[in-house]
Amino acid sequence: MKGLLILCLLCVLCFHFVYSADEGKAPTDRVKELIKQLGDDDFEARDKAQNELTQIGDKMIEKYWKADSKLRDKIKSEIEKFSKLIKEASTDKNPELNMRANRIRQSLYSLCHPKIAFDSNRDGNSDIYTMDADGKNQTRLTDSPKNDISPRWSPDGKKIAFVSERDGNSEIYVMDADGKNQTRLTNNPKSDSSPDWSPIFLPELSALFAEEEKK
Repeated sequence: MKGLLILCLLCVLCFHFVYSADEGKAPTDRVKELIKQLGDDDFEARDKAQNELTQIGDKMIEKYWKADSKLRDKIKSEIEKFSKLIKEASTDKNPELNMRANRIRQSLYSLCHPKIAFDSNRDGNSDIYTMDADGKNQTRLTDSPKNDISPRWSPDGKKIAFVSERDGNSEIYVMDADGKNQTRLTNNPKSDSSPDWSPIFLPELSALFAEEEKK
């Protein structure tokens, strides 16, 4: 009986060691397989692959922010390898694959920069707000008589693009992350919407981690 208990204990310790060693590590073969599926002819297969890749990135970032300083360097290295695989895929000539790869990297960036931009009509009409990832420090950035909606962070976290109806119809605007320097970018009689930024690349990702760790 004692020998069996010792064997069980050793199994638990081995499992813990293996799990800890793989903490924050993306399954490379599976990632490569999913990247290929981003350009699949079947829409459902493309959608499923994009969702799974996004979830892999989400989990890695979550583990990074929860880890102690000893594990962070290792997890950050794995995140950068994952991002590099996605980035290399976007050089493919398949426009569908490029678009989906860009979306995944943008999602990865948004989690590296733990602040949320959103629109709310709590004050009568829709305006742009920001808040910390835990919901604290909710701050109103725009205050116009017409709706301001669809905020999108720039890759470096310093700008926010958004849609505003303040000049009569929907146009694209950009402003600093604190709401200053609101500038109209488009100007035509039809509606402009859905602003988006090109995704972040590896050097900027590393710099962003360093910047956030100082806070």
